[in-house]
Amino acid sequence: MKIIDDKIVIAVEKPKTIKGLYVPETMSKRGVIEGEVHQIGPGRYYPDGIRRVVDVKIGDRVIFNNAGAAIKVDIMEGETQKQYFVIQPQEILMVLDENEHQIDTAGLSI
Repeated sequence: MKIIDDKIVIAVEKPKTIKGLYVPETMSKRGVIEGEVHQIGPGRYYPDGIRRVVDVKIGDRVIFNNAGAAIKVDIMEGETQKQYFVIQPQEILMVLDENEHQIDTAGLSI
C-alpha cells in the first residue's frame, strides 16, 4: 500500500471507542478511536507551490475521529487480522505522549 498527499494510515488492533470522552452526537455514530500511525504520505502541495508535511510521525499513538471520511481496510497478516484506517490530518484529535499507552480520559471533553 502506498499513501499519497497528506493521508495517514492508522493501525488499530481492536477498534474501540475511548470511554470517558464527551463525544458530540454527530460523532457518536462512528466514534473516536485510538491507534498508532503506521504510514504517512509525503505531504500535500498547496497553491503557493510548497509541499507541507503532516505534524505526526510513524509510531505516534493518536486519537482520531472516525466520523469523517476515514477508510477502513482489513488485512490478514498471518493468522491475525489487522485493521487500518486511512485518514486526513484534520481527523486527528490528539497525539498521546510517548510514555502514555492508555489515556486517562476522566473529565476530558472535546
